[in-house]
Amino acid sequence: MNSMIALTPILSVLVFLVVMRMPAMKAMPISLMATGILAYLYWKVPFV
Repeated sequence: MNSMIALTPILSVLVFLVVMRMPAMKAMPISLMATGILAYLYWKVPFV
């Protein structure tokens, strides 16, 4: 389970850039926010 959660940032970039053909200027900030939310909720990383 942890390995699937750890792959989420890479998979989200893959989906946004390749599957949805979204420009990197839009895909990367969305992926960054998704990774930050995942880190905060799943891994309990403190909000800085």
